[in-house]
Amino acid sequence: MPAIPPLSERPKSGFPVSISTGLALESIFKPVIPVADPDRPPPEMVAVGNYNTFIFNAATLLRNIIQSVPHKELIYHSQPVIHETLQEEIDYLYHLFDMHGLRASFYAHSYAHVRSTYSDKLRMANTDNQKYVQAIYDYSLSRLRSDSRVLSFKKHLEYPRDTSGLLLSHVPWDLLSHKSFIRLDLLESHTGTLKTRKTWNTKYFKIKDTDMSFLPFVEDLLVTLGDSAMFHPAPIGERLALIEKLKAKNAHPLMDDMTYKLLMA
Repeated sequence: MPAIPPLSERPKSGFPVSISTGLALESIFKPVIPVADPDRPPPEMVAVGNYNTFIFNAATLLRNIIQSVPHKELIYHSQPVIHETLQEEIDYLYHLFDMHGLRASFYAHSYAHVRSTYSDKLRMANTDNQKYVQAIYDYSLSRLRSDSRVLSFKKHLEYPRDTSGLLLSHVPWDLLSHKSFIRLDLLESHTGTLKTRKTWNTKYFKIKDTDMSFLPFVEDLLVTLGDSAMFHPAPIGERLALIEKLKAKNAHPLMDDMTYKLLMA
């Protein structure tokens, strides 16, 4: 069997972090190392002045590390080595943003509230591969509790009320915290695409040939329609009936939870 490259040689783009994270950073900063795809059209740059905090879900950074190498190679990298790589990325990002006079914030979310409230709706690790990856998450994220720079949350993100945040997270649940921010936008890994609240409905589990662009992003819909990270979608008939009902009631992407509940009462 050929030698397995060390994790330090994982694919990167623009910055010395995993490729999906680096591609997102290319929307914020000028690359400092060669980009993975020189022919990729330059991403639309983020107006950094719109934000006073750049927020990273540590699980997303970890996911991007895990996905940067083939699974058949991942099993040869120990949990401590993977965790050390995550710590190195957090260190780098902290100093990168600080060097530009910007504030980077990191968090590790237990989703304890979600697990206790929606236990029957959640995606679980079932296959051996899924359980192997879940063990990496459990090992690494539990050890971040000793890092004073990494905040811990159980339900929603809790930041000062005057926070204008740009969030890097693959977990749509985190977006439900937007009411606690002056502004909260999403920066997607890999694509570096900026998504404001009116386009968060793209995070619902997609239904082929079904327009979901008019849907608001609210907790009830997230739990029912599902996503790719946390929630299993409800049966297709239930989802289609709900979408048709919302279309008939003229739902729109910026509808808040309270208005949604009144509309559906």
